[in-house]
Amino acid sequence: MVAVCVTLTSCSGDDDKNGGDLSKIIVGTWKVTAWECSEGEGGSGLIGAQYSFKKDGFADEVGITDVGKWSIRKRGETLRFDGKNIVLKDDAVVVHSFWEDGTLDDDYPFGFLIKERTSDTMSVSLLEFELSNDVDSYSRGTLKKVK
Repeated sequence: MVAVCVTLTSCSGDDDKNGGDLSKIIVGTWKVTAWECSEGEGGSGLIGAQYSFKKDGFADEVGITDVGKWSIRKRGETLRFDGKNIVLKDDAVVVHSFWEDGTLDDDYPFGFLIKERTSDTMSVSLLEFELSNDVDSYSRGTLKKVK
């Protein structure tokens, strides 16, 4: 089960210099082109992975269908993560995965926080590393839009 959460620093006035409206540019397929992790080679398995965000709100990892549902969340909103309510410091695209019975997992989104973006490139880090209190842990990389 995989869920993706994409978070970015953006105000509505920043949309033009950040590649446009996130809810529009996120639709499509994004490929992981570079990755590094504080835990050694742990993130190298992500290189080449592709994530698709569809207009109908569904998301998948290419090759694995219907991973979950995505939505835009704004900076200052609360996200439930690991049994805690976390206030988002940045805007987010959150994907909650499906349980085997078809319901959504509202407590453990997997995701990317977007640090910088254009209409076809995003510098990101993994949500779970950013929300942990361990300042020495990181897992970050680059996503490029492929279609």
